[in-house]
Amino acid sequence: MRSFSFALLLAFACLGSHAQAQTAYDGNWIITVRTARRDMNVWLVQFTSKGNATTARVLSVIPQALAKTTIDSVKTTKEGVEMRLSAGKRVFELQANRADGGENLTTLYGMIRTGSLTPDFIKMAKTKASELDPKKAAKINPDFLTYSRAATEKEMSKQIEGIKKLLTKSDLSLPLALNATMGLIQRLVFKETDKSEIVRYARQMLALAQDTPRPYRVRVNATLSQTLLMKPKFAALGLEYVQNAEKFVDDGTPTFLKAAVLRIKIVALKRNNQTNGIAPLEKQLAKYDVELDQEFLKHHIPFEPIPFKGRKGQSERVAVVELFTGAGSGPSIAAQIALHALKNAYQPRDLVLLQYHNHIPTPDPLANPDSLARQKFYFAKREKQYTPSLYINGVELLVPTPSGQKRPGAGGGPADAANAYVLIRKLVDASLEKPANAKLSVSATKAGQTVKITAEVSGLTRPGRDLKLRFALIEEQVSYAGNNGQRVHHHVVRAMPGGTEGVALTQKTVNHSVTVKLD
Repeated sequence: MRSFSFALLLAFACLGSHAQAQTAYDGNWIITVRTARRDMNVWLVQFTSKGNATTARVLSVIPQALAKTTIDSVKTTKEGVEMRLSAGKRVFELQANRADGGENLTTLYGMIRTGSLTPDFIKMAKTKASELDPKKAAKINPDFLTYSRAATEKEMSKQIEGIKKLLTKSDLSLPLALNATMGLIQRLVFKETDKSEIVRYARQMLALAQDTPRPYRVRVNATLSQTLLMKPKFAALGLEYVQNAEKFVDDGTPTFLKAAVLRIKIVALKRNNQTNGIAPLEKQLAKYDVELDQEFLKHHIPFEPIPFKGRKGQSERVAVVELFTGAGSGPSIAAQIALHALKNAYQPRDLVLLQYHNHIPTPDPLANPDSLARQKFYFAKREKQYTPSLYINGVELLVPTPSGQKRPGAGGGPADAANAYVLIRKLVDASLEKPANAKLSVSATKAGQTVKITAEVSGLTRPGRDLKLRFALIEEQVSYAGNNGQRVHHHVVRAMPGGTEGVALTQKTVNHSVTVKLD
């Protein structure tokens, strides 16, 4: 779904207290992951204290992808709980604090993150249940549906009006309130509205985040700065907010968050014509990026993709998966993880993967005129625009909603990636058993800085003007730290040589060549 969402790159902040474990924690607790869109019961854990030590074990898990979760460490204090959990290659760090600070301990609120992916809010609630009920695991936030409708209105003025109205509600969940406030600020900046109105909502957002850990407040200020720097009119204000972010950076701030602040600060200084001293900042940032990319790839896929075992029949058909995404799009995280997993599961002779970047919700340096034109081709008949959008052999992946409508089937955060992958894979596997209806061979030759690519189509069973041959030039792996936490991007379309319109295949055999000039 298209979203001007606030993809917060939160961090795990350790509590300073080393108080004795509290027997009040003994018993079963439901850990609920809270996003702007929904609350999802994920783990049921049991705490047992003995003397000054507390142990914990997992009693029940939803979804299946996390079924083998174990608890590596746990610490309880008067203020709250810290835990480290593992599910295969995926490691989770959890921090939750008491809701009331009193003696009656029944509810904790905090955050959970894995690697450098976008973290989520959590709620821990004491319960007598001994198992999670899958039918009651997910609870859609009705206010998110209101936000989604407002955020996808055709006219920007109506988007702003709808989000402002939503923010007047006093009972909005914290994840949605932050998401919606950031979405509103982004639109106000885009329209270059009065500075005082932007500052008012920025202060409102900071007030919402004031009781969150320091790393969270680092990211709030940094993201505000990044948004303001989209327009020269607000460059000075953008520098002010990234300087505010630096005030919360300390030794406990994760490297990925330090790098994000440093990157935004460099941009802010340049926009304000303060270039003295930028060189050492850029040098430090380069060191951060190498370290972060390596760490990111280790943990990017939170499940183990099973290699494709081959076709049951004799078909030579190749499937094509096209993903439209944005480096700042929070709802695109699941789709980008699924694409990486598909890359690891299939050979190029079975599956072609194409990732098109677009300027959603903020300008994306991985976007290009051809990726935008390709998006326009697919989106031409839509009433509303959204990201991510994923197409398998030219057909959009949609799934039904409880209301009877349909929504994009690959959207969501890291927790939704396994489900998206399984859904895509099922359709890809089925398509590989269908007849190819044509043969395609491609060759390339290089002369100096020019590459000539020739494609031959033969044995085409149904020629026609609506059937097109298109070329795509991809970069297999691109390093770019987007605002949604995705640092490495796979099979990014850099250009479509010969044009996005393609060549009509009006005959059973067609030869066509294009040239590419290398920079």
